[in-house]
Amino acid sequence: MLLKKYACLLGAGVYCTGLFGLITNKRSLLLLLVFLEMALLGIVLMLCGASLLRVNPFGQLYALMVLVAAASESAIGLSLVILWFRTSEGSSLSKASRTRG
Repeated sequence: MLLKKYACLLGAGVYCTGLFGLITNKRSLLLLLVFLEMALLGIVLMLCGASLLRVNPFGQLYALMVLVAAASESAIGLSLVILWFRTSEGSSLSKASRTRG
């Protein structure tokens, strides 16, 4: 019962923390990916909480789709960051703004 009431509130807190990290991060691409995943996890928690409150399984299905999209985005993004780190000896965002192509 308590989980049903506070799942949406917890999801909103996790989402806001991830969004704050996305806005304030100026250095690391890897941290940028971590905060993006954190924001998506907050969205998943809110979808599951709303699904439990309304006793409707469609919110959980949407949450599963968001998790699949987040996993594929994370795998592609992490592989690009690793490839860029190997070629440029660093993963700083200040170097990424000078990259063209």
